[in-house]
Amino acid sequence: LQCVQSIVGVLIQVCMAGIVFAKLSRPKARTKTVVFSKSAVITQRNGHLFLLFRVGNMRSSHLLEAHVRAQFIQKVTTEEGENIFFHQQELNVGTQLDGSEDRTLLLWPVTIAHRIDEDSPLWKMSPKDLLNSNFEIVVTLEGSIESTGNTTQARSSYLPNEVLWGFRFDNLVSYAKQQGVYAIDCSAINRVVPDNTPRISSNRLEEIKSKKVSSVSYRKNTTHHLSLVGLNQIGEARKISGQIFKKDPSGQIARQRSSVPANLNFRSGSMNHISTLPGQVDDGGTGGQDRTLAGPAAPAHDRDHHGAEEDHPHNT
Repeated sequence: LQCVQSIVGVLIQVCMAGIVFAKLSRPKARTKTVVFSKSAVITQRNGHLFLLFRVGNMRSSHLLEAHVRAQFIQKVTTEEGENIFFHQQELNVGTQLDGSEDRTLLLWPVTIAHRIDEDSPLWKMSPKDLLNSNFEIVVTLEGSIESTGNTTQARSSYLPNEVLWGFRFDNLVSYAKQQGVYAIDCSAINRVVPDNTPRISSNRLEEIKSKKVSSVSYRKNTTHHLSLVGLNQIGEARKISGQIFKKDPSGQIARQRSSVPANLNFRSGSMNHISTLPGQVDDGGTGGQDRTLAGPAAPAHDRDHHGAEEDHPHNT
C-alpha cells in the first residue's frame, strides 16, 4: 500500500511540475523575435496600387497557423455629426499578389499586401493627402509556438510619415552556390528601392484607365460599324446585280447603247446621215434596223413614206 501511495505521489508531483513549467515557460520574449519592417510602402502591382509591409520570424522554430491582420485607425464623423475619434476599420491583407489569403508560412520574411480599392480608406488619398492625414495602421501577427503550442501575438504600427509612396521592398533571398542552399539576409528586411509608381490616388488612376479602355472600345466599335456598312453595301450591290440577271439573263440590257438613231438617210456619193429621235434605240441587229422601246407608235403614212424613201432613194 505504501508503494502505491508513493507511486501516485510521484505522478502527482510530475503533473504539478509540468503544469507549473508550462505556465512559467511562456516566452514573453517570443514576440520580439517576430520582426516587422520599419516602414510600409505603396507601389503598383499589375495596374493597381498596393500597401505593402514585411514580417519575418528570426527564430529557427516555426510559428504554426500564423495569420496577419491590419486595422486602420482614424477619426470618423457620421452624417449626424457624431465624432468617433478612434474608429477601427479592418483592412483586407494577404500574402498573395492580389492581397488575398491572410494565413502565411513564415519560413522566411514575407511581404503582406493590401489592395487599395473602393473599400479601402486609402482609395482617394494622393501622396500629399497621405502626409496631411491623421491615422495609424496597426498590424498584428498571431500564431502558435511549435514547441509548446501556446499562442503568441506580435504587433506593430505605421504612421503617415512611415508610409513611403513609390517604393518597393528589395529582394533578400539569394542562392549560395558553394553550399548549394538558399541564404536569407534578414538584415535587408527594411531595404526598399524606388520604382515608377504614379503619384496619384488609386481613384484617379482607375479613372484614367477606364477612359483609355472606353476610347479603345469606341474605336473598335467604330471600325466594326464601318466594316459592317461596307459589307452591307457590297451585299446590296450583289442583290441588285442578281435581280438584273434574273430579269435579263441573256444580257440584252447591257448590250444596249445610249445613242438612239431614228432615221437613216442614204444619199448617193456621200456617207449615211444618222439622226436621232426619242423612243428608239440601236438594237445592234443586221442591216441597221432599229427597234422602238417606248413612246407612241409612228403613224401609218409616216411609215409608208419612210418605206418609200428606202425603196426609192432620191438622187441629188
